[in-house]
Amino acid sequence: MSLTVHIGAHKTGTSAIQAFCARNRETLAQRGYIYPVGPGDKFAREGQTTAGNANHLCRHLEGVKAFDSEWRAHLDALERGDNLLYSAEVFWGSGMKVLSDFRAGHDARIIAYLRPQTDYLISAYATMVSRKGFAGSLEEYYAQAQRQMHYERKLDRLEEWNGPIEVRPYSKAAFRDGLLVSDFLKALGLDYDDAFSAADAVVNKLPTDAVLTDEMRERIVDEYSEENERLADRYFGGVNWLKLT
Repeated sequence: MSLTVHIGAHKTGTSAIQAFCARNRETLAQRGYIYPVGPGDKFAREGQTTAGNANHLCRHLEGVKAFDSEWRAHLDALERGDNLLYSAEVFWGSGMKVLSDFRAGHDARIIAYLRPQTDYLISAYATMVSRKGFAGSLEEYYAQAQRQMHYERKLDRLEEWNGPIEVRPYSKAAFRDGLLVSDFLKALGLDYDDAFSAADAVVNKLPTDAVLTDEMRERIVDEYSEENERLADRYFGGVNWLKLT
């Protein structure tokens, strides 16, 4: 396998994984994975939120902004057989349509994490309020986010276009060693040990006093429970890490 792409999903510790990979680039290379430098690498190393190390290449493919030399370097590395590791949430969202082009004819392993929609909604709302200036209520945000919380639709589309996806539960109880980055390394076939640093760094966790009303929670349970059960059978061996209560 020459290409591994971590695509999120949103609000599943993507920024923490990107910060970890940027800070541990040399150790990852020693273990066989090259994590290419991206435009936001400096911010990732500082533990700040970034778009990951493949967002610019996605924008290149979409025709938004040219990154010719970086794209050529990516293609050359694929042709050499380098074991490349990328992380970019854009491929979970608008960039999904160019993920096949990003692979450039090479096999790719695609990794995504999922969390229960009730948890996702609160975390995403906090981000929208704090970073995007969203002035609406949690109920109003739910109306906007309701469709994108149907994970099954996205995964169906991804697998139709790109083949099997490795989906993992975003739950501390499910993580190896109780650590997200240790679990991510497990997905890569690597062991977590003292050679790695900043494994427990918290990135992009925003405070919020938003809470789900009982009525809204009941609606979310009704909306997604059956779908989540199917995903549990499909990806988690029947263990419903997405169970809504």
